[in-house]
Amino acid sequence: HTLHRLQLEKVNRRHALETRLAEIRSFQIPPSRLPPPGLCVSHIEPSLAQCALSELRPRLSQKSVSKKTSSVLEVGWSFYDEVWRTGVARRADTALDDLPALRILLNAVETCFGDQRLCNGRVNIICRHYISGHSLGFHVDGAEDGKTVFDECIYGCVLENTSDAALEFQNALGAQFRLEETCGICFQQKGE
Repeated sequence: HTLHRLQLEKVNRRHALETRLAEIRSFQIPPSRLPPPGLCVSHIEPSLAQCALSELRPRLSQKSVSKKTSSVLEVGWSFYDEVWRTGVARRADTALDDLPALRILLNAVETCFGDQRLCNGRVNIICRHYISGHSLGFHVDGAEDGKTVFDECIYGCVLENTSDAALEFQNALGAQFRLEETCGICFQQKGE
C-alpha cells in the first residue's frame, strides 16, 4: 500500500513537472502598454490623414496589379529595388510636390516629433494599402543580408485601418508593443 502510494505521488509530481515545463515552453512575453525604447507615439488630426488618404487612394489602386495583392506607392526616393541591387537610390516615380495633402500630413508629423527633415529632398515615403490576409511580418527596416540602408529615424502614420490587425514592435528580448491603429496615429522609431 505504501509502495503504491509512493508510486502514485511520483507519477503526480512528474505530471505536474511536465505540465509546468509545457507552460514555460509556450510562454510568450505579453504585449506591453508602454512603447519600447526608441519608439515614440503621437497623433495628428484625423482629418489630415483622411485628406492624404483621399489623395493617395487613386494612385494606390493604379499600383495594385490585381485585387489579390497589397499595393505600394513610393514617393520621393526609391529604395526598393535599386539599393539592394546596385547600392544606389533613384528618384521614385511620384514626387512629394505632386501630393499636397501628403506634404501637409508630413508637416504635422514633423511638428509632433520636432523633426523638420521629413519634407526635405532626401525623403523616402512608402504608402501601403493592405488587402485582407496580407500583412508585414516582423523585420528590421533597411536591413537585408547584414546591409543597413536607413541611418535616420523611421516614421509611420496610419491613414485608415478597417481590420483588427495592427503594427507590433518587438525588442531584442522579445517584448512586444501593439500600436493601436486609429486614423492619425503616428510613430517615430530610432535605433533597434
